[in-house]
Amino acid sequence: MQPIAYCKGEAAAKTFGFFGGSKFIRESAKKALLVGAHCVVFHGLDIPFIKKLVKKKSNLLGMRFSLLPLIDMCSVNSFVYASEIQGVQGDPVDLYFQLVDLEKNTAQSGFYPGGLRYMPPASSTLQVVFKNVDTAKIVTRYASQPYAQDTSIWKVSVLATDPIAGTVNIKFVLTEPGATPITRTVSIKAAFLCGVTN
Repeated sequence: MQPIAYCKGEAAAKTFGFFGGSKFIRESAKKALLVGAHCVVFHGLDIPFIKKLVKKKSNLLGMRFSLLPLIDMCSVNSFVYASEIQGVQGDPVDLYFQLVDLEKNTAQSGFYPGGLRYMPPASSTLQVVFKNVDTAKIVTRYASQPYAQDTSIWKVSVLATDPIAGTVNIKFVLTEPGATPITRTVSIKAAFLCGVTN
């Protein structure tokens, strides 16, 4: 993948027509990205705006692993995105999440919620660790993929006997198989609120 322009220092930048003040560079970079350039490289020109613009426009800068909680889960075509997960202490509940790549379909570009669903390779595993903020109790469990047609959706069950109460941090560890396994980690703070029964 070739950049549309490679500028090493001010002299080369002038040769390529990308130097003439910050406003000119700004407009040149915008035009380059608008015509489909994957990236614009300015070697030797430390311009924060260029870095910000390229990061905002490009979906090819790498993967930023995250996930979205789901509620009212009926099928791969029928669910609701949630801002938090709620439960009641002592009640069993199935929690659903969708893996996403936040580098794609960004909120800055108008997508809501931001992020493109991420379907990991076959045989990937998702470890889920529940940790109570106010205690040292930890529950570790492996999530499952309830829908073969959409492997971005995962489910993990909370049992009635699990010592989960109050505000809980949930840590997700996705491990993708291969000669060199890839591990992706994300945490959700205060994602599972649990009411203490009387």
